[in-house]
Amino acid sequence: MIKKFAVQPSALTRWEDFRYVMEKLSFAQGRVLVRFPKSWSRILLDSLNVGDIERMRFVERLKKYKEDRMVSSRMPYDNSLDWISNAERSGPSAFDRVIVQEEKPNTANGLAFAPVGEIDEDFFETAREIRCMNSVENLAQAAMVFLHESSDAAVVDPYFRTVSPGCLSVLCRFVDLALDAGKCKTFHVYAKSDYCARDGGASARYNFEKQLGRRSLSGFRVLFYFVDDTSSHQSFHARYLLTSKGGLRYDKGFEAPREAQLVDISIIDRDLHSELYSLYLDRTHEFRIVDSWEWRF
Repeated sequence: MIKKFAVQPSALTRWEDFRYVMEKLSFAQGRVLVRFPKSWSRILLDSLNVGDIERMRFVERLKKYKEDRMVSSRMPYDNSLDWISNAERSGPSAFDRVIVQEEKPNTANGLAFAPVGEIDEDFFETAREIRCMNSVENLAQAAMVFLHESSDAAVVDPYFRTVSPGCLSVLCRFVDLALDAGKCKTFHVYAKSDYCARDGGASARYNFEKQLGRRSLSGFRVLFYFVDDTSSHQSFHARYLLTSKGGLRYDKGFEAPREAQLVDISIIDRDLHSELYSLYLDRTHEFRIVDSWEWRF
């Protein structure tokens, strides 16, 4: 869902190139820059041949961009090799697009390198909405980059039922992806009070831990809120996956049925994400919470 762009640091040493490329990227636009290697920003700054004032302009923008359009590579990097050789070794599935300083032929492993001087609007074309079958893996993979990069996350689905194996399996896979990177420590779930299990979530927690038995959940929390929205003017009907980096709208929610169906998943724009994050993660909403559970591990 989110396209990953790798950029050779030396390709962005001109302010005009740096600004053009970086302004095409953000979680809300469905395109992010992979910090490859981890010290990507420092390497870029070390490559600059500019005065102090110009350098500071790069520094300030990089601080901003780190939060809303840059992600960890989570891939090895051999400092004895140059950047392009490392990119080639990463394989064709590591990046969706690769920008380099100068022209270079396509490589045998399938990566196509585009010189920064030749990229255009078409190069950045990215679908902000996809249609796929609502299997557990498809629903989760759409959110993978968000879950790897975020400190917290929330599933907002009025019809989420913890007693449903299809719902619980999706939640488990989301948490599984979040645990991969180790950044996310809290997961929130909002559902209608009609779907609050009578056993207080005991059986759901048992099944949750059973499915994630191979993973360490130490320090992780899952918080459930069961909402009576009849007394609030705020709408509670759309289905969202919200994180500190951005969010997705799932048109049919977070249940993987026995017979998969086609669903639409779309990226939420920046302003709406900010509003929804405030409502559900900062809890500025006016919903009446009928019941809540906390699973602390």
